[in-house]
Amino acid sequence: MSSHDELIGTNLARLRQGMSQTELAKHMRERGHKWTQPTVVAIEKGERPLRMSEAVDASEALGADLYDLVKYPASLDFYHHQVRAEQAESQMLAWALAYEFRLRDLARAATEYEKETGASLAHEIADMDVDVSVRPNQLTNARSAVDRFVAYVNSGRENWSSEDPVTRLMREHAPAIFEMVRDGEHQAEA
Repeated sequence: MSSHDELIGTNLARLRQGMSQTELAKHMRERGHKWTQPTVVAIEKGERPLRMSEAVDASEALGADLYDLVKYPASLDFYHHQVRAEQAESQMLAWALAYEFRLRDLARAATEYEKETGASLAHEIADMDVDVSVRPNQLTNARSAVDRFVAYVNSGRENWSSEDPVTRLMREHAPAIFEMVRDGEHQAEA
């Protein structure tokens, strides 16, 4: 077969990401193609060409663009990493905004507590570093919190305290980040 068939097969395998060859064959049969798992193997090896109608249906089944099947792998990898980074950024900003609102609620509750009890929580409120006069959609406090977190992560694992609230929170809610950092450290050592 041609190098084009091999390129398309390589890209098909990359685009499957988590979908088995059997699952892809099933999706293709649902679209009217006579595919089995060995059909997917032959296409991925470049031993069988992919017909245009199959390429259209396969890209739909994989949630990809038809063009992704003919891209050179490096550009495809770059594209997928770019998409993942953009998704992570969106998620981070959503978390930062939620953090911002929770800090504001906490600051307001502390102010109400002071009014009701006469106890001073000025020190605790100052530690929150929340300016409730700033509109929350400006993300002033959330961005500074994200900046502090990034600086904390970049300070290196040896500086992370297991008792630190940020470390506990990230271990509970984002263990994949710790795995990525650990894997990155192991790769750097090799």
